[in-house]
Amino acid sequence: MNKRMIRTLFVAVVSTVLALTPATNAQQSTKPLTNGDIINMTKGGLAESTILAVIRANRSNFDVSPNALIALKSAGVSQNVISEVVTTASSNDQKSITPAASAPATPAAPAAQVGPTPNAEPSVPGKVSTDSATSLPSSQTLPSESSAQSKEPSVILLPAGSQAGTKAPPSGIALPLEKTQLSQTKTKSSSLGHLANDSATTQALESGVNTAVWEGAAHSGSLPGEVAASQTGSILSSVMSHRKSAVTYLWAVTGPNSPLHAPSNQPSFVVNFAGWMYVSVDEFEPVIVKLTPTPPPTVWRLVGASQGKENEFSSSAVDWQGFSHFLQDQAPTQIKKVSPGLFEVSAQAPLEAGEYGIVLRPLSKTMKFSAADIARNQGNGKVFNSVWTFDVK
Repeated sequence: MNKRMIRTLFVAVVSTVLALTPATNAQQSTKPLTNGDIINMTKGGLAESTILAVIRANRSNFDVSPNALIALKSAGVSQNVISEVVTTASSNDQKSITPAASAPATPAAPAAQVGPTPNAEPSVPGKVSTDSATSLPSSQTLPSESSAQSKEPSVILLPAGSQAGTKAPPSGIALPLEKTQLSQTKTKSSSLGHLANDSATTQALESGVNTAVWEGAAHSGSLPGEVAASQTGSILSSVMSHRKSAVTYLWAVTGPNSPLHAPSNQPSFVVNFAGWMYVSVDEFEPVIVKLTPTPPPTVWRLVGASQGKENEFSSSAVDWQGFSHFLQDQAPTQIKKVSPGLFEVSAQAPLEAGEYGIVLRPLSKTMKFSAADIARNQGNGKVFNSVWTFDVK
């Protein structure tokens, strides 16, 4: 090889190295995206679609703890972006724990085999908590926390005679998840029975709009969407108004009774919300509440009510203490915590004939919500709005 060929080859190699160095350095200097970057992009006015594209195109190190998600929400980050943050973080966690291809896969242990929680639950009026929990019925099929289905909660009604600590029953009945409808009325009362028999309550419920309708309008991000929801009777019909009259917000489910009948007047349940996204499982627990029907011909079943301001649900700030003065008829409930988000629940005493529901309620009466989350049926609001109904003969 002559000197000219060597020189040409050397120049080519050096040129290639110099061309690749800037790109390599740039790649190495790119830091993973953090929650702070998401907040900065949001406050900087970047479009939601742009922020989503940035998340998908870059490495990330997101904090998806409940407090961190609340901070994102309070900073004005959209629900779609928060969902993408959680999905990305979950994907990163999954990659970090994925076993080598040569290693045999180890099946996940069923949720029913999780050991007891040694610490006693806080004492709350209307319920009985135990210091330790017995194992769940071994034959009861529950969603695996590692499966996609585990992100949706489940409530299993156990057969008659099945109590915590007894031999496993052969099967159970899954109660369907129902969403409460939100409405408002000028009527004030400290009794669900009085509210149910007030004509203004029935009118408010009939003119109310299902949370799904408002959710669709709210996610449109446009004023016409909000106006359309208002014209269909949304509880937020006065959001754009400056009036702040005192009103009663109503949570109700439609229909005179539940299609599911409890096999006894002291029913037992297995409640699993361990994998429900956006829920801090250590802040909620299941309880049994009595539903109060309105008179015919159009019958609703009141789940609860709360006093508030007429345009209170327009606030997205996490500052609404609606549960501190929430009105509901809670039945004495025996609760056994098996693991975070997994409970055995039963009536402490025989229930009177009537309509009932399993609901998830905060352990702390002073827990703060974003009122808009409740109105739009998202985040902790979705948890609060959920009910699994049954009746007792």
